[in-house]
Amino acid sequence: MALAFGVYYYAPGLNLLEWIQKQILGEEQAVIFESNASPENLQIATWNLCNFGKSKNEEELEYIASQIKDFDIIGIQEVSTSAYGAKALAKLADALNRTGNRWDYELSDPTIGAGKERYAFLWRPKRAKKIGKGWILSEMESKFDREPFLGRFQNVQGESLLLINFHAVPSKKKPENEIVLLDQIHKKYVNDNLILMGDFNLSESHLAFDNLKAMGYRAGLYDQATTLKRKYGEGGVYLLNDHDNVFYERSAFLRKRCGVIDFVNDFPDLKSARQVSDHLPIWIEVEWKAQ
Repeated sequence: MALAFGVYYYAPGLNLLEWIQKQILGEEQAVIFESNASPENLQIATWNLCNFGKSKNEEELEYIASQIKDFDIIGIQEVSTSAYGAKALAKLADALNRTGNRWDYELSDPTIGAGKERYAFLWRPKRAKKIGKGWILSEMESKFDREPFLGRFQNVQGESLLLINFHAVPSKKKPENEIVLLDQIHKKYVNDNLILMGDFNLSESHLAFDNLKAMGYRAGLYDQATTLKRKYGEGGVYLLNDHDNVFYERSAFLRKRCGVIDFVNDFPDLKSARQVSDHLPIWIEVEWKAQ
């Protein structure tokens, strides 16, 4: 039996106190993306593009560009370490440049740990300024299979943020053992305003995120599945796990809106959709708090 609180509904099985906090903070529901952010706010997206490189043809790259063209900054995971990864990223940037705005991009060095891949950032210079070159946290290679990729940005008012682009190990390799260490990045860059984003291969409700939450971080999405099944389930359900998310410092940022882009119904079947990716892109709009 669900309990009604005004226009909100609480379902048994959720932590009631946490549910109430989410409603008060406006952090419960994902919303549909609209490109109408205030000039000083940033709309940031993250997308695991599933072996991004040779596996994506020209049509798929054009489609990906059409889905992310209105964001200000995009973080990408699973870029191939082969030359095809770099070529695909350049083609994606070119496709974005043909949508009416100028785009820049940066490809990370290959990760050093046991898992080999690259990350990428793409951004619109009109809306976001990249500060210096991004870097892989190579000193943490023994702790992470795929060390995070970091990059500093500023909005049009010169307010800064440090983005942490991260892809945790798969569920069978216990991503919680990596996620529990993410608070060390906060401690290392305590003077920065941090946003962690990517594919955590773990739900935000897992205890592994408690260290981050204790430091004032909050998830952008709650109970929102972001990965695609291989086959439709009962009732045509095709979403599976809530693994992709964004964690932001509440002392530095207001979460204005957050959501997913569900592109599946643009395709005739799941197999075709999964050729683009087996993950939905997610996004957040943030506003800097007055310091």
